[in-house]
Amino acid sequence: MLMKIHMNKIKLLLLAGLLFMMGVQPASVLAAPSSVEVNIPVSTVYTKDGPKPEAGNTVVTEFRLEAIDDAPLPALTELRITGEGKANFGVMSYDAPGDYYYRLTSKLIEGERCELRTKDPTIIWVSITQTDEGLMPVVKAYPSLDHANADQGKRDTVQEIVYNPIEDEDTEKPGDIDTDDDSEKPGDTNKPNNPNGNNGSNNSNSNVTTGGTQTTGKGQKPSTAAVMGLELWVWIGLSALIVLILAARKLSQDESNR
Repeated sequence: MLMKIHMNKIKLLLLAGLLFMMGVQPASVLAAPSSVEVNIPVSTVYTKDGPKPEAGNTVVTEFRLEAIDDAPLPALTELRITGEGKANFGVMSYDAPGDYYYRLTSKLIEGERCELRTKDPTIIWVSITQTDEGLMPVVKAYPSLDHANADQGKRDTVQEIVYNPIEDEDTEKPGDIDTDDDSEKPGDTNKPNNPNGNNGSNNSNSNVTTGGTQTTGKGQKPSTAAVMGLELWVWIGLSALIVLILAARKLSQDESNR
């Protein structure tokens, strides 16, 4: 009989312990976290399929995170990325629901002939809501506060680096026209190629005969035939002049004899 009483007490104690565990354990399991952490990442990339800086041309991009309306900030608010890479500012802790805004700016610290694709700041919107599971964060990026309020024009926190290499002046570009090309163009079959601008001659050293008189191009010495022709005309002119003088004297003598 006594043994039976002890067994009943043990059963009651076990039942009480089981009921206690059932009442306490769900509360500990379903307890929602009182805060939530958010991390804002940033990264840099070179233009896809575009030229990249040559070796020795170091490119450094600086990012800065600023709070708007006293939003929580991470311990690190400025960071730099060399070349292409990824980084983050560290965790930001939130213990109450609400909307939190940040301004993310970036600029090049180093990099010859490089520029950033996105020039204006990026607005980061962190929305913290209370759910049955606890605080839940949503992070989005926009070009401006107006876009964030309207939930339009989303963007990311990836900054594109554009590299502009120096073009070789001796390299012919597609579409360039060679102005020194002496090849014959359609429609110019009756026009001689004349790079010196002397119409009617095939080259700078050619002579043209017109009306039996030989002429020369600009800056050339007269040919022997031309000199001989000129001397012949001078001799004929002098002979004619002498004949005229003699004829005049003959006429003068005849008149005086009369």
